[in-house]
Amino acid sequence: VMAAQVSLHQAPLPPPGWCVTACAPARVDLSGGWSDTPPLCWEAQGGGAVLNVAVALGTSGGGPELPLSARARRLAETAVLLVPWEGLAANSSGPAGEGGGEGVLLTQMSQLEACSDPAAPFALLRAAILSCGVLKLGRGAPPLQAQLLALGGGVEVRCHSALPHGSGLGTSSILGACAIAAAAGAFGVSLDGRSLAHATLQLEQRLSSRGGWQDQVGGIY
Repeated sequence: VMAAQVSLHQAPLPPPGWCVTACAPARVDLSGGWSDTPPLCWEAQGGGAVLNVAVALGTSGGGPELPLSARARRLAETAVLLVPWEGLAANSSGPAGEGGGEGVLLTQMSQLEACSDPAAPFALLRAAILSCGVLKLGRGAPPLQAQLLALGGGVEVRCHSALPHGSGLGTSSILGACAIAAAAGAFGVSLDGRSLAHATLQLEQRLSSRGGWQDQVGGIY
């Protein structure tokens, strides 16, 4: 999974202060749920097979109202700012620890990599930035602030869900996909659907959540 090919494409680089927003529907499994989850997908002949559909909450302004979204704002500063979860009370918890409270300013790679516990503060957003493909990772990688300087500045990321945590509608995975797409756009790159699906798989592994391998697909496509 971590070796899956994630292809990046050049996109317009937003000026500091501008935002990139990614929105997506939730998804409902019609059949085959959990067959995509290890070890079931390894044991089944031909792997797992899941049929799902994308679902919106209703209509807004003449179009479907998409319940999941993320927004990334370009910063002139060489830092990553993670902003509290929108749509939840300050004492509640959203997917992957995105509960209310104060925002977190990250200036070191070790801070960004502290996402292996899905319940840790802003774990999903940390993993999303690591998974969007713009940062060099691993031993020997330049410091975070040096990389952000080369990229033209930092980024502020937040996400929003109109669905309750644990709804079974692929919320965490699809939110991760939204956060990856928004963060990538803020850094001047884009991912096609296949690459975004693979990047979200890598996000799930970084979170150690071991979720389904197709939870995000219904929202991405």
